[in-house]
Amino acid sequence: MGIYHWISGDVRNVGFLYRTDEFEGKLISSDEGRVYWISEKDYLKKSLAPGMQQVWQIMHSDVPMECLQTITEEGIIAKIQ
Repeated sequence: MGIYHWISGDVRNVGFLYRTDEFEGKLISSDEGRVYWISEKDYLKKSLAPGMQQVWQIMHSDVPMECLQTITEEGIIAKIQ
């Protein structure tokens, strides 16, 4: 349902966010951590990584959205449109 950009230093990352009501296969974890399913209720109780609030907003919108997040020494600047 949207695109999520995050910039840290000279590195720009882009994530494409989409929804589905079906999944077939096996979740595969990575060096970033374990991947697993979680309920919305439990998700909202988690200590989330910076920017996950914006991802939540994009995923629950009825219209496509885009977020640009910049990580600086002063903090995080996020702009959703």
